[in-house]
Amino acid sequence: MEVYLDLDGNPRFFDPADGSLYRSRLIDWLLVRMPQGTWFEGVKDENQLGFRLLAHSRRPWETYTYFWREISLADAVDCFQMWGGPIPPTLTQDIQDQPQPGSGSATKTENVGVEMKPPTPRKPIKEPFANAFAAYRAVKFGGKTETEAAELLKVNQSTISRWVNAVVKWIEAGNILPAELTAPPPRTKTNTMDPTKLEQGPRRRGRA
Repeated sequence: MEVYLDLDGNPRFFDPADGSLYRSRLIDWLLVRMPQGTWFEGVKDENQLGFRLLAHSRRPWETYTYFWREISLADAVDCFQMWGGPIPPTLTQDIQDQPQPGSGSATKTENVGVEMKPPTPRKPIKEPFANAFAAYRAVKFGGKTETEAAELLKVNQSTISRWVNAVVKWIEAGNILPAELTAPPPRTKTNTMDPTKLEQGPRRRGRA
């Protein structure tokens, strides 16, 4: 068993043999990843001379003294970058598995070298102005073509098209169309009258 300092500086025990060993070109600097995704850094005691013939030793801590500490995922990424080697898939997976912002769990690390941005919330769509609603009503409910609506509102047909699309997107975003626009425009009411009550005008003599 080896002694390491956790992220709070408290001494604890662990067995590096239970994890996966990563090393620089020499044995002076080691990284160990434990199965649960925790990373440890081991730095050899500089007072002990090392030899290249032990550079490939599977358990160099059994030969030399190492000072161990728990490190964040960001620190692990920095180590591999300083070694000039690629980031291993295990570290990439640990980064992807860490809790996302807003999930309620503490984040393991910040700025771990792999860009992981939280989902960007959509900006609320601005409510279209009155003329846009008027164009939408004329085209969707009034039976007008965009050209006819453009003549009514004294604008170009392309403007009508843009206004109608703006209202459509506003509705698709979950907004409710104003109540006065949900019903078709009122039809002109025709007043009917009893033909017997129509004024016939003065009768001319000589007619039956």
